[in-house]
Amino acid sequence: MKFDTLVEQTLLNEKLFRLSGKSNPIISKAASEFMKNNKKIKSKEEFEEAISDQKSIDTWNNTLLEGIFKKIPKEDITYVWTNTSIMDWECKEIDEKSTSCWAYNNVNIGLKYDADARKHAKKVRGNVTRVEGYKDKIYGEADGDDQNIVLGDSLLEYLIENK
Repeated sequence: MKFDTLVEQTLLNEKLFRLSGKSNPIISKAASEFMKNNKKIKSKEEFEEAISDQKSIDTWNNTLLEGIFKKIPKEDITYVWTNTSIMDWECKEIDEKSTSCWAYNNVNIGLKYDADARKHAKKVRGNVTRVEGYKDKIYGEADGDDQNIVLGDSLLEYLIENK
């Protein structure tokens, strides 16, 4: 068996998250936590149930928040908002062996007006920009003079082995 075929078969036999585009380590960590907590997913329906479960959403958001607080001092942050509970997951059967589900995850980090947004954006691998789609307010409130960092453009993909 050729090495490429072996690697391909191994990937099809494991459920995993992949990140495409900008691989943001904070979002990647949240995806990994979800994967660890949902190893037994065997169908698109089970995936959709798990990803919409409030406990999964809370775990995802808390993991994001912990990662952000490790990189940016809490006193510089006014808010953290995400789109975790409204991520638009699209699932498609790749072949008879696997299904792929994917979505984009956005995280908005509001900084006080006097914080160095560019420096903090570098630390979290984000971009200083306007607020992007969110529903979950997981920390703080906007005060009107906030600068915003977006950890976005991270395409999450979850592969499911069809049984």
